[in-house]
Amino acid sequence: AGDMPDPFAPLEKNGRLYGRGALDIKSGVAAMCAAALAFARGAGKLGKPLLLAAVVDEECNSLGTSALLERATADSAVVLEPTDLQLVVAHKGYAWFEVATHGRAAHGSMPSEGRDAIRKMAQVLRSLDEIEAELAARSPHALLGRASLHASLIAGGQELSSYPAECRLQFERRLLPGETEAAARAEIESALASLRGRDPEFAASLRPLGARPAYEISPDAPLARAVAAAMRPELGDVHAAGMAPWTDTALLAAAGVPGVVFGPAGRGLHGKEEYVELASVESCARVLARLIAAVCG
Repeated sequence: AGDMPDPFAPLEKNGRLYGRGALDIKSGVAAMCAAALAFARGAGKLGKPLLLAAVVDEECNSLGTSALLERATADSAVVLEPTDLQLVVAHKGYAWFEVATHGRAAHGSMPSEGRDAIRKMAQVLRSLDEIEAELAARSPHALLGRASLHASLIAGGQELSSYPAECRLQFERRLLPGETEAAARAEIESALASLRGRDPEFAASLRPLGARPAYEISPDAPLARAVAAAMRPELGDVHAAGMAPWTDTALLAAAGVPGVVFGPAGRGLHGKEEYVELASVESCARVLARLIAAVCG
């Protein structure tokens, strides 16, 4: 549709390259390779090792970065997720949970024998609304705003003429730097305990499904200052920014490799029409080449 009729056939139009993954994250890989090639053709020799990594599975379990960290390390890293050519020094984390409400199956004509697990889940959803409101009332992070919570998937019941014995809800809690999965879980457990106290027939269980930590590095850290210095000749004034999505930068930091996020500009990540601004890829490559010369030259 639109300017991307075939998502797997690249289309260049009006300074943009359309195609699936054109922005996220082939643009960053292209800029990285172009920068290394420009440095090799220009300044030439490295004073420190330079590692170029194109990893898989960042969208799911980050198996590529995890495997990389088992085999290599570095003093610092630039993660080339698309940032609209902004210097990103912080991003949110997340925690995934599933809550199951437990009822009692019975024929729909026998209300005295049944317990409706779906209606019990309505109580959980109201409690999640209360938690979300409390999160919204907290002081925001300077770069990331507020933490959040949303319901993602729900399933329950087996047929129209039966009381549902179970209902399952999966939801996501977005974490700010300093927040933990354990603390987020405690908020949910407290809400469930409150529901049990108010309703003797309320029964529910909570199960964690996975989590990734938030990340933050000081804009005054040596790496951030070096990247900012490399950006200025190309982009002018540099202001540190935050981004809501999670990135592998947090995994690198947990392994002792501080990082920042910096990449090209475009729109349509995970959408029907994705594109990258080609001029931004060239700008990104020039910044990276300048950074390589300053840090590794």
